[in-house]
Amino acid sequence: MKLSDIVSVRREQAAIVLEDGLKNKALARTFTPTQASVMILKKVLRAVAPDAAFNERAFNWYGTYGAGKSRLAVLVGQALGNGVGGPEFGTFLNRLTDIGEATLAKSLKNTFLPPDDEDARPYFIVPLYGTRSTSIQAALVEALYAALVSADIDPAELMPKTAFDVALDRIAAMLEQSPTFATEYLPSRNIGDEYLALSDLQQALRSREATALGFFTRWHKAVTFGIDFVPENFGAKSFQAIYASAAAALQKRRYRGIAVIWDEFGNTIEDMLTNSTRNAQAEISELQSFIEQVCAPSQGHTLFIGLTHVSLAEYGPRQGAAEGIRDNLTKIEGRFNILKIEMKAAESEGYHLLAGQVSKSEAGRQMLELASDNAQQVIDACQQLNLFSHLGAEVDFVVKQCYPLHPVTTAALLALSNRFAAATRTAFHFLPELEDHGRLNVDISQDALYQQELVRIPDLIEYYGERMRRSGLEEQLDAHYKNLSQLGSDGADARDVAERRNVMSTVFLSGVLDGDFQPKDEFLAVALHDAGFDSPECSELRSALAWLNNAGLIWKNPTTHLWKTGGDGAVDVEKLIEQSTENIPKQSLAKYLRDFPSLANDVLPMLGLHTLDPSPAGIVRRYTIEAKSVAEVGQINLTNLAAKAVIVLTSNLEEAQQFEQSLLGKQRANIFYWISLTEPRNVDQLARRYLGMSALLAQSHNDATKTRLNAKFEGVRNDLKASFGRLYGREGLREKTTKVIQQGEATPIEVGSWHGFAARVKQIVDATYVNEVAARAPQRFYNVLGGDGIADAKINTDIVDAILRFKAGAADDLLGEVETSERAAIIDGVLGANSMFIRRASGWDFKTLDELSGNVKGVVEEVRKHLFRRRERSYSLYDLRRVFEAAPYGIPACALPLLIAYAVREDLGRLTWTQSGSAAKNICEGMVNERIGVRFADFTGHQLNVLEVVRHALDEVNEDKFAWLLAEQEAARQAVEQLRDWIKMIPEPILKSPKLDKRFREIADAFKGVAVSIHEVVDRLVVAVDPHRELGAKEAPYEAKKKARETLVEILKAYRQVEDERRFEFLSQLRAAVETLEEDPEREAILAEIATLDSEGVRVAELLRHLPLSDRACIALIERLSGARFDDVSDTSAGVAIGKLGSFIVTARRLIARAAAVHATLLASPQTSPIDDEREQDDTASFTTLSPATPFWPQVQGTQPQAVPGSKSTTMPAPIWPDVARRNESTQTAHPTSELADWRVAFKDVLTDWSERDDIDKDEMVALLQAFIAELEAKV
Repeated sequence: MKLSDIVSVRREQAAIVLEDGLKNKALARTFTPTQASVMILKKVLRAVAPDAAFNERAFNWYGTYGAGKSRLAVLVGQALGNGVGGPEFGTFLNRLTDIGEATLAKSLKNTFLPPDDEDARPYFIVPLYGTRSTSIQAALVEALYAALVSADIDPAELMPKTAFDVALDRIAAMLEQSPTFATEYLPSRNIGDEYLALSDLQQALRSREATALGFFTRWHKAVTFGIDFVPENFGAKSFQAIYASAAAALQKRRYRGIAVIWDEFGNTIEDMLTNSTRNAQAEISELQSFIEQVCAPSQGHTLFIGLTHVSLAEYGPRQGAAEGIRDNLTKIEGRFNILKIEMKAAESEGYHLLAGQVSKSEAGRQMLELASDNAQQVIDACQQLNLFSHLGAEVDFVVKQCYPLHPVTTAALLALSNRFAAATRTAFHFLPELEDHGRLNVDISQDALYQQELVRIPDLIEYYGERMRRSGLEEQLDAHYKNLSQLGSDGADARDVAERRNVMSTVFLSGVLDGDFQPKDEFLAVALHDAGFDSPECSELRSALAWLNNAGLIWKNPTTHLWKTGGDGAVDVEKLIEQSTENIPKQSLAKYLRDFPSLANDVLPMLGLHTLDPSPAGIVRRYTIEAKSVAEVGQINLTNLAAKAVIVLTSNLEEAQQFEQSLLGKQRANIFYWISLTEPRNVDQLARRYLGMSALLAQSHNDATKTRLNAKFEGVRNDLKASFGRLYGREGLREKTTKVIQQGEATPIEVGSWHGFAARVKQIVDATYVNEVAARAPQRFYNVLGGDGIADAKINTDIVDAILRFKAGAADDLLGEVETSERAAIIDGVLGANSMFIRRASGWDFKTLDELSGNVKGVVEEVRKHLFRRRERSYSLYDLRRVFEAAPYGIPACALPLLIAYAVREDLGRLTWTQSGSAAKNICEGMVNERIGVRFADFTGHQLNVLEVVRHALDEVNEDKFAWLLAEQEAARQAVEQLRDWIKMIPEPILKSPKLDKRFREIADAFKGVAVSIHEVVDRLVVAVDPHRELGAKEAPYEAKKKARETLVEILKAYRQVEDERRFEFLSQLRAAVETLEEDPEREAILAEIATLDSEGVRVAELLRHLPLSDRACIALIERLSGARFDDVSDTSAGVAIGKLGSFIVTARRLIARAAAVHATLLASPQTSPIDDEREQDDTASFTTLSPATPFWPQVQGTQPQAVPGSKSTTMPAPIWPDVARRNESTQTAHPTSELADWRVAFKDVLTDWSERDDIDKDEMVALLQAFIAELEAKV
């Protein structure tokens, strides 16, 4: 009899097709709940709640092929669309109750009501499977359209115009304009051959075919000469708006909203990332917008469920996407509920699905029933394994219903499928393939069922081998097959070789699977023989293990007792360890822990920074645990910490006792010393061996050697950790050989573990900071003492600035911030939590200092005490931070600026800062910058006397009297500011003038420098104004004050003399430069030339027309030529400007002289152009009356009329270019307007003459040519 006579394999489609599955009501009846499905159903219940956030309504379920994603999607889709009240869901709900999820079953039943219930509000289901659309947006719109049509709902009633609709409208409009499009052969435009005629394309658009829209877009661009088709420009709504509109309309049909269920959504993502015609960045952005907008409404929202094989972010690197796209995929994951689905060997659903594939013949059922004793032996054996501990009685079902699969094989099949499944290589393709390859044709005996015929775990290697290779196990798989080839090297018989092969394969696959598939002796015995390891049935197994171990093909980990493949008996592992350990220098344990952080983190995981639970005031404080030798303990600093624990590493009992004695008499502090009174017993040597083995493992070894090294390393590691547990752990605390002593206390602290120690530290720390104030703002570490928050961040500066500028009568107690904002939370968590606001009749106000109560009042008073104190030097705000971070306050640095701002706001004007910038900026930056200091701005008697003199002197030199404040200190400070402002008004050139009174410069210099404080300015003024200290007495003599005032007035007025002298000197030099123009007969011609020489020439020439020059004109000329205000013109700039004006005049005169010389040359030229008589007659007929006097061709006085070159006219030569009769209309000269070409010949001769002359420099030549070209262009 063959195995195939009693069992066969059902060939129903293994995979679920979403759209078909939604119609299959029987599926819910057979669905077995798993941990993943239970979690997802709870998430779905949360998603349909009105107050759910948008990212709670968007799901990404991912898992390998065969993991059950589609089955679960069908179940959820049926619940969302039709409720769970039908009988098909009854069995499923009962199963939920049976596994302890009765509450979930009840919630599902109450939420998803059957369609005939009048209170039912189902979701309208929009199913998708992969897509061939041009984009995610298009696919969603197409699917919605198709779902509406399938539900006999007219899409036009619910959906606004889509891209398909406006594309059809566009075609109609274009056909109306160009009817020839209707007969055009579309592929001729090289845009694809999907559609041959426009009518085909129109029909495809009406049918919402995925490719139609992309094809139309290409056609539109081709026939409109490159214009892109943007649907929104033609009235189409965005796909977000389409879904929002449809969901709102569906509500009127008693739907709660829309549920999009997209199976194989990963295929769409892959196509998006690899298809060059798609814009991945834009699609990801649009999908994010879809989730944020359409999934958000409490009513009429959309649920989105996307099924993929890996999480969204994993697709980026898998498809080689650009970094920006990878980042966006990672970002969009934050908009989804990312949930993994997998078949687990510990859950029954996968077994039930596999059992559903097995069909037993009637004879087969009877035979298997008769072999129940054999079946029970398998059941009993399997129940001994941890692998099946979660299945309980279900093991019976697995053995009997999944027959002929052995239970271990079935579990391994599900586990391997989670890792290596492919579309046609899932757990549910295994049985059909076994049947196809004749595995069910083996001979069986009725008396030996449930034994050798069972499909055991080694058979899985061939099934998943290729997938393993592709998943990075190629090297391991090749090594495995190589080892298999050596199994008969000793001439063993086929039975022994087969047993060795099965052992090798089981150990290999167990290593791949890991987890509960642990190849210990007992596991191998059950997987291969359904018996105990020491039983007679396993004698072949024991022999095979011994032979494989001796051959170096497998080995047993002495610590874990797990068998490993790839043993390498030729390598002396212990010798390698000894050699590597010798390379580690011998030193103290403390030094090992300090120099090798990996060692410290491994064996003393408690080391490092720890966070305590918030104090009663909401402040989070932290402590560290360090390990130090006695010599390293020294002075311990608690900066930024509430406490510190020190594991004291002593070398022997005597050193430990001496250290304990040394603590007596020390000042009390939150420093806790862990001292062991147990001999260390060579812990330093164990640590050295640990380090040697770590270094060895970092080197390259074959897998077998590395595995053996790892096993030994684990042994040393466990010994080392056990030693530290004995010295500084529970064992030592229990035996009282480990003491925990707080500095300054004689009695050790009673704790039983490190966890208990943390609780005790919390109590002690809370009792330390008795004057703490509330800081209940976890944002940006505002409530963390010594946290990583940035005290000088902009948000902090803005809040502090708002406190300083606050005016009573505010509308709220949040300084105007939106209640839900981060800033409002910070303000409320610090100022609000300390009750620093009060509501008065006029609105919200800050409490006065007297109105404050509790610790916050003491803190504010202490802040004022530190800041409003007279000091010789400025006070660093960083020192203030240290005061309030320490006991008894413990205030976080981020929260402190808010309290400082409150404390100083009423007297802010009395503080001066060592750095420039606003007070808010200085307060916040002062928390992190030790250089920022503050000084209380009260002046000494000497300073007040000097500043009184300054006030009176300013009144005398200033035309507008100042309104001085009455308070002495405020008036003094005002005098400094007014003097600063008065000096700022004095032009910089005067301040830099060497003629300025030296004493004035000393006063001006007092205000120079970066971030000079007001006290430093006053100190300098004292030296300048009262060098002999005649005003030093508290009541300075009147005569001394009068003398100082007169002297200061004289000094301050000194700048005016410099100002007047500069003005006189500049104007005198300017007038001298233009003096020669006053009587020059060619002044007008010179001014005309000046007007063409420079961009400012016209204005300069205009000012020079009125000679002699007025003072105002002189100033205007200097400003024009220097490009600066007169007061800001330096001596050098003034000289350059005046020199430039003189250069203008000289250049203009040269140009006129050169022009006259050219004119004379033209008059003397005998050359005539060979023009025929007919041409001459025509030219003569076109003479016009012109003046020869132009800027370029000045009239030459005293010359006789001569022939114009190129004509026989005896008239005065005119300019080469026509129509310049604008200066001397009394001079009548005839000139042929058509002689331009002939004058070109003449001008060529002139240029030749110029180029041969040495007295025309480059600048003059350029000026002549520019003048010529300008007029020539104007006329031609």
